[in-house]
Parts: sequence; C-alpha cells; structure tokens
Amino acid sequence: MGRTRYSSFAILLLIINCFLSCSDKGDKNLEEKFKRSKELNHEVVTIKDNEIYSKIYQLLINKNHLIAHDYNGEYFFSLTDINSGDIIARFGKKGQGPNEVITMPQILTLVGNILYFYDIDRDILFSINCNNGSNYIPQKIIDFDKNKKIMRVLPIADRKYVALGGFDDGRYLLLDENGHEISCYFDYPNFEGDEHFTNYHKAFAFRGNLMRRPDGKRFFFAARDSELFEIIEMNENDELNKVFSFQGEMAKYVPFGDGIKTVSVATKRESKMFFIDANCTQNYIYLLYSNKVIGNNLFNAFRSNKILVFDWNGKPVTSLHLDIEVSYIAIDENDKNLYAYDQENEHLVKFELI
Repeated sequence: MGRTRYSSFAILLLIINCFLSCSDKGDKNLEEKFKRSKELNHEVVTIKDNEIYSKIYQLLINKNHLIAHDYNGEYFFSLTDINSGDIIARFGKKGQGPNEVITMPQILTLVGNILYFYDIDRDILFSINCNNGSNYIPQKIIDFDKNKKIMRVLPIADRKYVALGGFDDGRYLLLDENGHEISCYFDYPNFEGDEHFTNYHKAFAFRGNLMRRPDGKRFFFAARDSELFEIIEMNENDELNKVFSFQGEMAKYVPFGDGIKTVSVATKRESKMFFIDANCTQNYIYLLYSNKVIGNNLFNAFRSNKILVFDWNGKPVTSLHLDIEVSYIAIDENDKNLYAYDQENEHLVKFELI
C-alpha cells in the first residue's frame, strides 16, 4: 500500500499556519491535582574543550553517561560523561553502513547499554550498543511489515514490542519478538470532529512521549498537544491493561489527505502544548508540562519550568518548579539529579532533586 509521510518540520509549519478556533477545556487541569511543590535552582554543566551540542531532540541517562539525540548534520547521537563534562563519542553516523541510518530516528529507548530507535521511512527497528568503548555500529533488529502503518515502536518486557500507528483495530499494537502481531488495544479518545478522522489521522494527531519503566513491565504515553496521559502494563498473559488514564483539555485538529494512502494533521494554533517532554525511572514519571497556547510563538510553547512527577500508579507526587525554562529533561536512575537542556541559551543544566 502506498503512503505519503510528512516530516516533523512540515507538521510544525502546519501548526503555525493554521488559523482556526480554540480548543475546549476539560473537566480538570492536571496541574491542579498536586498538593506538594518544590523549587529547584540550576547550575550550568560545563562541556570541556569548547564542545557544543547541535540540535537536541531527546535526552537519556545511562549511569554516568548522558545520551543525547543531538543531530549535527553528520551524527544523530552524542555520549557525554556527566561527571567530567567530556563529550566522549558522537555516533549514529548518517548513511554509515552496513545498516545505514538515513532519516531522523523515532522514539529513543534505552535498555541497559542498548539504545533502540525506529526508522519510520524504512519500517526498521535499530539498536546501538552505547557502552563506552563499543563501536557504536547500528544493528538491524526487526524489519516490520510496511502495510502495518507503524509509526513508533517501544521495546517492553519479555521480548515484546508496543507500536503506535494507523491501525484499524485500535491504538496500541502488541508485537512478538519477530514483529508479528499479538493483539491490538484501546480506542483513541473522543474529540471534536473525530468522525472525520481515520485511525491513521488520529495516530498523527496524538503524538507524544512513549516511554517504558526500566523493568519493561509498564509504559506511559503523554501527548504533546492534548492533556492526555496514560499508564499501561503488560500482564502475565501478554495482555495490556490501563493502570491510569487522564484526559483533560484536548487540542483542535484538522485532517489532511484521505487518511489511508495520504495523511497529515494540523493542530490549530489556539490549542496548547502540554507534555512537551518526559522521562522516567523505576520509581517515578517526570512530565515537562507547558500548558501554553501555541499562538504565534511555537518556540515559547516548547519551553517550560514546570515538571509534574507521578508514581507508576498515576498518583501525583510533587510539582517541580525550575528557576529557568527548559525544553528537554533526563533523570538519573536514583532520582537524585535532573538534567535539562536550555534551548534558548544552548546550555546543559543540572538540578539537584534531593
């Protein structure tokens, strides 16, 4: 089946240029659920040898190493020793054989020292060993069926995978170790005008953060431009169950294409950005919460100084208030330090949580 896909940049242009009515307000703002808050002050992390990050898209921490989706036109990733401030490797070279990474990776997932990412144009899941001293060569894990319309893939426990995409039977597709379908779960949420959207349209509309708990037994989804947050677990029978679900203020979307072979979705500019980035540990989920109207300043809507912290049952723990606005966050495995990227000043910063 032929299909046309649109780049993230094209989708952002659609957001900026869409001049339509504003989105509805849900029953309760998620931020209002928090009774505890904490103020945090930053310190700049000095990178040695005048090295700089290029264009950050995601941050992950593996012990003392910060892995950044840090595209500089040649390499997609960088590895930084957060104790010394040295960028010790740049890897994922564009077009490097034998398993070339050509297009922008989708969803970075770290399992131990192994970094997983999905190439949406070729429907391939790759991995890279990020252990310091490895050769950092991409390995092809699964070549998925192109007719499945898979847009994102998340490795979870017991050699299973969860995929998001334009599936006819639901929203979350559970796959076995060979990429074969086990079952499909849950419908998309209701929103104004959804009768004009196919599931492929809805997959483009409800994009966001999809991350697993380190043990792989649970994962969460947090939408970027709708106040939608879900925690899901896989049980002993290889079935997915919702542990927690919150639906608040929803964006207004405009579909393009027939939703079968050609598809894209624009977000009306009077809508808000919500969970602009996220990270997690075995104990907690950290959501970088914007709650800003897109308007004429998309860059500003992708910056925030608020982080909402939940446990893995969806219980609010604390609301963190940073002294600066940031665009991307990562937490060390012991929940002691929060690292973030200040896009405006191009600084890596650190906040002590304990």
